[in-house]
Amino acid sequence: MPERLPPTSSLLLIGCWILNSYLFIWGGFPYASAEIGSTQNISDLLDSLLDGYDYHLRPGVGGPATQVLIDIEVRSMGPVSEVDMSYSMDCYFRQSWVDRRLAYTSKMPTLALSISMLERIWRPDTYFYNGKNSYLHTITTPNKFVRLYRDGRVLYSSRYIKQADAAQMEIAEMKTIRIED
Repeated sequence: MPERLPPTSSLLLIGCWILNSYLFIWGGFPYASAEIGSTQNISDLLDSLLDGYDYHLRPGVGGPATQVLIDIEVRSMGPVSEVDMSYSMDCYFRQSWVDRRLAYTSKMPTLALSISMLERIWRPDTYFYNGKNSYLHTITTPNKFVRLYRDGRVLYSSRYIKQADAAQMEIAEMKTIRIED
């Protein structure tokens, strides 16, 4: 004979079922319609930030160099070819910099930007010195994202497979050490 649920569990289960039914029938929480207006506000905000913006000019042109912070997370590495003196790696390549022209005063702490927006803002021309080839992951969509912070900080992340020249690597001979019991 199946066990009965305690009364509080039954009420919780019924409450969840009612909430789920409400969301299914009415299409979301009552405040969902307010988000539609905020989407338009975000578009207006981005349009105002780009009004008069020249992506050919680096942030703070005429002043000190723009500092770009770089982070590389290596997902996998290999194969290493001793014949070609090359290796490949699958990595996330992240860059971050501050562009005060993109600072905003909205309540939202960050804005996730579309990839098309990336083409409209300045970005560093970063390259790998010993790079032979690189491939941007584009399965289903390009593996990139851009995030904008209130202070004008931009975070740009992409996933690459890099093939690089290992000619400058010093490959030393291996020593074999025998361990005896």
